[in-house]
Amino acid sequence: MSKDLITDTIFHKRYKIVKLLGQGDFGRVYQARDLRASKDRTFVALKQMPMQMIVDCERQADLAVNLIHPAIPRIFGYFATATHSYLVKQLIQGDNLETVLDQEPGFLPENRVIAWTIQLADVLSYLHTHTPIIR
Repeated sequence: MSKDLITDTIFHKRYKIVKLLGQGDFGRVYQARDLRASKDRTFVALKQMPMQMIVDCERQADLAVNLIHPAIPRIFGYFATATHSYLVKQLIQGDNLETVLDQEPGFLPENRVIAWTIQLADVLSYLHTHTPIIR
């Protein structure tokens, strides 16, 4: 995988890199300031993927452009460089599941897990009726 994008640099003539939010086997996600955005969309998540995944990046953007659900981050656009493809997504504040599990001693409270399960079922129902992702 390539080197991280450097904090405080302007990337793609539009995004000021704030920090690395996370990384996995298939890419990294950065918090960036969108220098051209309105005040309600100042910060975005910039998902960096290897160029081999450009088709996946375009597919995600095409599928998600019309999805409007409070539990699904909006995709604002995508672009590619010589080495990577990028999705520009709505930045969702808060801890990820890994952080929550690390902070919780023992098992999570049952009511919390049930609430997440209901939210997840709602998202899957929405996707089922709006996209060809789940058949």
